[in-house]
Amino acid sequence: MRLRQRASPKVIRVLASECLALLPKPRSAIQLCAIPPRPGHQPGPPQWIQREISRQSRMRAQPLLHRRRACLGQHHLSGSQRRQNLQGVFSVEPLQQPSAKVMLLDDVVTTGATSQAAAEALQAAGYGVVGVLCLAHTSTSSLLDTTMT
Repeated sequence: MRLRQRASPKVIRVLASECLALLPKPRSAIQLCAIPPRPGHQPGPPQWIQREISRQSRMRAQPLLHRRRACLGQHHLSGSQRRQNLQGVFSVEPLQQPSAKVMLLDDVVTTGATSQAAAEALQAAGYGVVGVLCLAHTSTSSLLDTTMT
């Protein structure tokens, strides 16, 4: 995705508007949470689109997830290797609201391992994950565990 290298504000606005139309209602009950970039990487499309969706809709967007350690780049890993690579990688901000519902945002879903690891970390901290909104998926993408919905 060329968007990762060079973000056009107009493209970000349009993508955010299209993503916003896909979000469940009432939107006020949902927090947006972008998958954080790997350590040493700058914020990218998930963070840019989260910020723009929040600006357009006034939805809450908070950095609930953090990467507690570095992990291997995943482009060369199989699905099972990706899941193993991501075990314990995410830490989560403490739950502020008992019924907090979160919509994860990611740019590309290949196997679903990153989204699944993020969702599991959020759920373990008490958050309800209502889904994952991604900009693209590869043809090898598998469906995420249905316990997230």
